[in-house]
Amino acid sequence: MTFDPAAALSALGNSPVLDIAITVACYQFGLWCYLRSGRKPFLLPVFVGFALTAIAIFLLQRPVADYLQGTKPMTVLLGPITVALAVPLYENLYLIARLWWPILLMLLLTAVSVCASTLWIAGALDASTALSMSLAPKAATTPIAILIAEAIGGYEGLAAVAVMLTGILGAMIGPSLLRR
Repeated sequence: MTFDPAAALSALGNSPVLDIAITVACYQFGLWCYLRSGRKPFLLPVFVGFALTAIAIFLLQRPVADYLQGTKPMTVLLGPITVALAVPLYENLYLIARLWWPILLMLLLTAVSVCASTLWIAGALDASTALSMSLAPKAATTPIAILIAEAIGGYEGLAAVAVMLTGILGAMIGPSLLRR
């Protein structure tokens, strides 16, 4: 049996290992850049990793559908990770119980204003209904936004990207905005 490099590259190209390796490598490089920069907000690892992953997929001429299928094992982990966010909430349950009314009011006002402003802007730009429904849940967590977008006639992938970009933009400009 002889080693066939072309067959090995073809097998790697059709394997989820390549997609996961690209994603992890791009994120790790983004993390390295972020730490080396002194934690500059415009070099957030998620942002740099996202951009580099998109560039790599483009340069490799990898169909996005194949990439998404290859990274499905990582996507499945979004649910448990989101649930893990409940631990700090549980640890501060006494504070949440004490402030339930302002928290509930803030959540309702924020949800309505974010969805309404998104739909208004999409309508002003004459966006399709599917695009508008994909962008509407952008303030939710990724797994929840995907479910909402699917239920209201949007595109799940676009909803996920909108959530990520909203979070990244908020993390990039939020701290300096709050300092002012």
